[in-house]
Amino acid sequence: MIKDKGFKVSTTGRKYLYEHCLKVNAEGKTLLDIGCNTGNLIKSFPDDLNCTYTGVDVQEEFIQELKELYPSQNFIHLNAYHPSYNSEGNKNINFTHIGAKYDIIFAHNIFTHCSYEYILKSITELKTLLNDGGQLIFNLYSKEKITNDFKNIFNITDTIQDFNNYMYYINGETFIYDTVLDGNTEGQLSFFDIDWIKSENSDWTLRDSYQNKDHTFTIS
Repeated sequence: MIKDKGFKVSTTGRKYLYEHCLKVNAEGKTLLDIGCNTGNLIKSFPDDLNCTYTGVDVQEEFIQELKELYPSQNFIHLNAYHPSYNSEGNKNINFTHIGAKYDIIFAHNIFTHCSYEYILKSITELKTLLNDGGQLIFNLYSKEKITNDFKNIFNITDTIQDFNNYMYYINGETFIYDTVLDGNTEGQLSFFDIDWIKSENSDWTLRDSYQNKDHTFTIS
């Protein structure tokens, strides 16, 4: 089962997520951290950063721990369905239920574990939570990511076919190419042809690329 549960950024340095993934100055801003996990982003904040932070996660135990660690900040348990992280979640709950507006929405390694259709639906919901001039920041894995990084990590010996749009790797054993997925896929990793993503989504701005493998987009 491939999951990010419990992942911490300490191996890459305390400031990694804020400085290298969020990569915008959040001073004086309202910031929504989608999939806050165990506090990876807030733990990477500079000590003198003054922003209004809200962390959201589908895993209630993470939210409870963070409320105790950061009592002055805002944390929300959103029991919404997510195909990898919360396959038993409520499909009638979505991101619009958060019910506030933000200057910055950050969704790191959330859309790397779901279908393309789920990404489009989620982004439509999240855009309604942006203040005027606000921005949504998220990342996707390219096809180079599976061949250069994960193939060795997961000891993949199968031949990975070329694909036009996207590919899913399910439970560490199954490759699915350019297919709409139904049902729960808890061990899902998603990889995209980035040129296709750009051609399909003209309002997404490709902001950054890490060695042509992990791509960060913004939407304003």
